[in-house]
Amino acid sequence: MSVNFYIRTISAMTIIASSSFLGLSFSNKLKNTVKDLKEIIRFLNLFQNEILYTFDSIPNIFIKLAKNNNSAFYKCLNKLGQSLKDFKYHSLKEGFLSEFSNSNGFTLCSEDLECVGNLLSSIEEMDPLGIRRIFDLTLDHFEKRLKEEEEKYKKNSKVYISLGVSLGLIVVTLFI
Repeated sequence: MSVNFYIRTISAMTIIASSSFLGLSFSNKLKNTVKDLKEIIRFLNLFQNEILYTFDSIPNIFIKLAKNNNSAFYKCLNKLGQSLKDFKYHSLKEGFLSEFSNSNGFTLCSEDLECVGNLLSSIEEMDPLGIRRIFDLTLDHFEKRLKEEEEKYKKNSKVYISLGVSLGLIVVTLFI
């Protein structure tokens, strides 16, 4: 067997592996979006309980909620709580959007971040009944988004992986 055969075989295997990895990474991005939406819903439920039933400041609530979790979302929440304590931001919404728009490892779209930002800006000016209603609306929004993203994940995750493998096989076939 010639060296040329080994080079072709290794090249073909590399192309198939890299295209499969590409398909898998697209699939994982969908999976991470679903995970992040579940995390935001969990946060909103915990935050609602803390706002309505404790009389702690919002920065302290953020730090308290972030203390028990190590995910990217809660790390940003902890930084937000510290920044609010240090008066780096003029409003909750401004602080939330600036901390979370720069975060790595968090895959929510800007529309979802804006929705939470609007919730935070309205909390500053409402009574407990209004706060409960705005939380309910925000939670409904995120539960609908979670349902949409779960369906999208179920439909497209296998497709992305299959497309990656197929693309690799097509490229290898064309080069042989």
